[in-house]
Amino acid sequence: MGYIQDELGFYGKTESLYLELLRLEEAASGVKSEDYFISATSLLDHYVFTEEFNKGLELIKDLKKNVDRKSFEEAMLLKFTGDFYQMSGSNRKSEKALLESLDILKENGLYASVEYVSVLNSMGGLYTIIGKIPVAEEVYQEALSIMDRLQGDYSDYQLALKGNLALILQLLGNYDEAEEIYLENLAADEEFYGTESFVYGMEAYNLASNYMYAQKYAKAEKYFMIAADVFKADMGQENLYYARVLQNLTYLYTQTRQLDKAKENGLKAIDLVEKAAGDNLYQVSFAYYNLGDAYFTDGDVTLAEKYHAQALELRKKGVGTGHSDYAKSTNKMAILNWNKNKLDAALGFYKETFKNYFDQINMIFPILSEDEKSKFYYNNLKPAFEQYNSFIVETSREEKELISEMYNYQLATKGLILYATNKVKDAIVNSNDPALISKYETWIEQKEQLAKLFSASEIPANVRNQKIDSLNASSNALEKELSKASSVFAQTVASRNLTWKDIQTKLKPGEAAVEVIRFRDFTPDSAGVFTDEVYYAALIITDQTKDYPEMVLMRNGKLMETKYLSNYRNAIKYKIDEDFSYKLFWRPIANKLEGIKKVYFSPDGVFNQISIYTLRNPATGNFTLDELEIQLVTNTKDLVALNADPNTDNKSYLFGYPNYNMGVLDSKKEEGGSTAKGIVDAASEGRGMSRGVRGSRGGDDTDIASLSRGGSLPRGIRGNMLRYMRSNQMLALLPGTKKEVNLIDSLYQLKNASVTTYLSNDALEDSIKNMKSPRTLHIATHGFFLESEEEELEGQDKYVQNPLLRSGLILAGANSYISEGKISDEVYHHEDGILTAFEAMNLNLDQTELVVLSACETGLGEIKNGEGVYGLQRAFQVAGADAIIMSMWTVDDDATQELMTIFYEEWLGGKTKQDAFIIAQKRLKAKWKSPYYWGAFVMVGI
Repeated sequence: MGYIQDELGFYGKTESLYLELLRLEEAASGVKSEDYFISATSLLDHYVFTEEFNKGLELIKDLKKNVDRKSFEEAMLLKFTGDFYQMSGSNRKSEKALLESLDILKENGLYASVEYVSVLNSMGGLYTIIGKIPVAEEVYQEALSIMDRLQGDYSDYQLALKGNLALILQLLGNYDEAEEIYLENLAADEEFYGTESFVYGMEAYNLASNYMYAQKYAKAEKYFMIAADVFKADMGQENLYYARVLQNLTYLYTQTRQLDKAKENGLKAIDLVEKAAGDNLYQVSFAYYNLGDAYFTDGDVTLAEKYHAQALELRKKGVGTGHSDYAKSTNKMAILNWNKNKLDAALGFYKETFKNYFDQINMIFPILSEDEKSKFYYNNLKPAFEQYNSFIVETSREEKELISEMYNYQLATKGLILYATNKVKDAIVNSNDPALISKYETWIEQKEQLAKLFSASEIPANVRNQKIDSLNASSNALEKELSKASSVFAQTVASRNLTWKDIQTKLKPGEAAVEVIRFRDFTPDSAGVFTDEVYYAALIITDQTKDYPEMVLMRNGKLMETKYLSNYRNAIKYKIDEDFSYKLFWRPIANKLEGIKKVYFSPDGVFNQISIYTLRNPATGNFTLDELEIQLVTNTKDLVALNADPNTDNKSYLFGYPNYNMGVLDSKKEEGGSTAKGIVDAASEGRGMSRGVRGSRGGDDTDIASLSRGGSLPRGIRGNMLRYMRSNQMLALLPGTKKEVNLIDSLYQLKNASVTTYLSNDALEDSIKNMKSPRTLHIATHGFFLESEEEELEGQDKYVQNPLLRSGLILAGANSYISEGKISDEVYHHEDGILTAFEAMNLNLDQTELVVLSACETGLGEIKNGEGVYGLQRAFQVAGADAIIMSMWTVDDDATQELMTIFYEEWLGGKTKQDAFIIAQKRLKAKWKSPYYWGAFVMVGI
């Protein structure tokens, strides 16, 4: 009876039934009996239904006293424990309990069981909630695989699991695969329950939602109508499910510009949802929000403002000002007021939106993965700030002080995801300080609970906000304690509120700081849309700046990123003298730098893809290298970063001339065999590389240019490397790197500086990963960057498009691994000889002054506007390096050797890194006139 009541949703009557049953079972059989345990787990199921996790955890505490360790019963209690911890927001505790449950079930021989599947289902739900979507998919696939092997009819289990898997695929953007599952489930629901059943209606609703996200609006409309008919027939018109269909149809008709239908459905949705949702103001707000957008798109700004203002008020009362959907409403109100030319009101709503976003960032960013942070930033923050930048450009003609806000927000958001959460965790866990580790784990748990509260809509706003304030206060107190105890935590996690005036205090006379901001143009018309135009704004401050930074606006961003960039690259590649690039990229900024000797330049967008020093001024005939000192920084706030002074006593490490054939291929060559000999010979010195060039691009048809022909790395890097290398065309050895590293080693020896050099078979990926806080890390080898071309992405692994997996460095044994799938038959190697940018992020480079990537195109990667280059540059910054020297194009071997030798000679002789690098470039320029030779490398950092 209790189970039926729960299934029907009559939760209030169920708890008393189960409690009475437990009293009867205890009197009849005792609390250790099987009957008592079964009834207790039914009550736990009820608490799962009602999300009463505190009651559930209390009951489990009592039940654990009466079950044996490592027993089936303990496994089931751990399963429920994981469910309840997930509900409370303690995701790490949840994962730990569920994993332990799985282990116990395996130990009891219950891998192939419904119980094991139920725990996997809970794991899948947990991983979905915390954003580990690919892992959730694997878990659900494993559960379905087990179900296929079980005897008996478990159709209901399979349908539920497939539905969960379809949702995962939908979240991944795999709409076609999700569609297949939804259609299969729909057919099964029709067979088992009939087309008039509620289950069939829900499946149709989920399928319609999938079509809507995939922008297949005609199919979405069809299945929303089917769902609507079922919900009306089963529950009448005044139910929340039917109201949600109408809300979605309002959105759908707005997107397809069927605005009369959108408004008609929107008005119906409001009427129904207010009756069906009752006091759930948050649920009611969606109907008002969608109808507001319909009127806004139709040009009726007055009614649009009316409904959006009501949505805003409902969300404020329902979930509070800290909820993410409240920020969506304030953002929409900003656009509406901008459209009505109420600029002060628009500005106020934008500020409220950003306060909400930054509160969320400060509270929950530490527990997010790189991918989760990226999604949050690009789905929420980035579009709103692009809007805001367009707003400022339009209004700053009269309100110049708004340019200050533009600069300040850029300081706060640029490089926001460059936030080494994993490094902090590893540093604390490896500290061997139990008290510090315990505090850190408590702090993380509190952040998880805050994340849960932020997305909660079922808790009354006042109660929810009290809990948030209490947890936040506790979390902030712990954060201060952790900052005192861990310098890594303090430098990486503790935030500082900086303004452009803080940057100005660090500028000397004759110095300037330039922040470049790339943003899409936005118009507040038609509910607010981005246009096809791209703008670049350069914000300039000097020690003489008075009230606000000076803004240089470049409105031809799309041409800069396409035609102009292509012209620049071709001129470099073919060594053509040209002056146009200076006019297009630099002169608008240079015109505002009169009297300036040194510029701290923070690039964005296309400015990450050119070497500023190689631009030639047509008025003087000089390159910018000769006219101005330019120091590249990730963000101009780097000027006031609180980094500890580098430890010059730390050892430096030099890597070069890796033997890519080490291991299996070398062994096969010794044993003989034409195939092995052909592969190894192709990778020997003087073959497979055009003379004087190293790297993944450039050269003739026998090099590894095909490495960069597009695509992403699948889960196994080997398959991808094989795909992009022609058969028997392995990575050629680089004798020039041996000479380069030996010369640098000799300079260290002359200065009695501590250095270790790894050449040939010793130039291992393992050795790089085992380093701790070197002063300098110099790596001379092949680099690779695999461009992502849209036409090649179809059918490939959707969730490994991570650009950090598409760039890297090649080390000893890589040819053997690429060719044979292993480095050696005789010696076990933990690594594969391919150091991807993703792996490089977790190197221990704290207090590392400089990383030198002496390879081709190590400065390239995927441009994430506002975040910089997602590639090796980003990876080594996350790892802790203060500065990085890297290349923008394929490099000449002789020129590179000379540049590096001069640089180290000057730096080890007492010059600053920046001065030594400029001296090296100028001396090289005196010998080789073309910037192809002297301008390939850039230094980023302080």
